[in-house]
Amino acid sequence: MGDTSTYHIRGKHGWGVFFINEKLGMFSCVTDFGNFGHYWNAPGIRGLKSLLIGCAEDPSYFVNKVTGGARDFRHEKTIIKIKQKIFLERQERRSLSKGEARKLYNEAEQLEYSLTSEAYHYHLKGTELLDYLLSDGNCSALDVQELPQQAMAMFKYLFLPLVEILKAESDMHERLQTV
Repeated sequence: MGDTSTYHIRGKHGWGVFFINEKLGMFSCVTDFGNFGHYWNAPGIRGLKSLLIGCAEDPSYFVNKVTGGARDFRHEKTIIKIKQKIFLERQERRSLSKGEARKLYNEAEQLEYSLTSEAYHYHLKGTELLDYLLSDGNCSALDVQELPQQAMAMFKYLFLPLVEILKAESDMHERLQTV
């Protein structure tokens, strides 16, 4: 662990302890938004800290890495997407009657709130809405999955301040090299 740099970040919106091991290419953190980590076996010629600084420009890359590609199901956005599909089928393709469209729209609005895609699909069982969605062959095609909110909050409120510290360290190191 002697090669591991430790950073304590405490901000208005949370706290975290970050561990960076340049030699091993390991990043991990324990925060009040959750625990995250990743191993980069080839962090680039400039090293892991430089790679992490670059991650500030691409939150999706960083969050995908430290969460193992996890996604959060978004119930409300999925329902909106289903309603848009029903509207499109009714208005543009004319493949649904007004009554069919209204019934499907109402079923979509009345679906029980679900935290996961699996629970959402369970609530769809036995509904005409499920039959309608399966007519395209893939009920999951309208599911809205996004980067985890907790990881995105960690990125915004803790990782970005860490990046500023890493930049300052890098600048200081470069200045010392030129002296």
